[in-house]
Amino acid sequence: MHVLGHRTQTHLVRSYEDNWLKYLKNAGYYVLWLGKNDMLAADSFPDSVTEWHNLVGIKMGGNAFSFGTAGYYSFLSEEGAELGNSTKNGDYAAVVAAVEFMQERRYEPFFIW
Repeated sequence: MHVLGHRTQTHLVRSYEDNWLKYLKNAGYYVLWLGKNDMLAADSFPDSVTEWHNLVGIKMGGNAFSFGTAGYYSFLSEEGAELGNSTKNGDYAAVVAAVEFMQERRYEPFFIW
């Protein structure tokens, strides 16, 4: 990506640029994206992703962990969340969605991001 000038997450991959999700989808994979998008521009989604759900963390409250502790970069917030395996955060919802997707026993190849 850096060859084309992508130096920050404000320069997202455009539809005319190759990306590995596009290669998978063109090869017949069902590409399921469960989480935030900090990679693809909106015009890239039709060619690169089959299905997308913006499931990640909690969008409010301060960081649940102090700087320097293991969970600091986890995106888990204090407000409305519980530490550990909480059903009140988007990360858990993404895991549940992935498990449900796999339980559907799809016969086509798939990729979950």
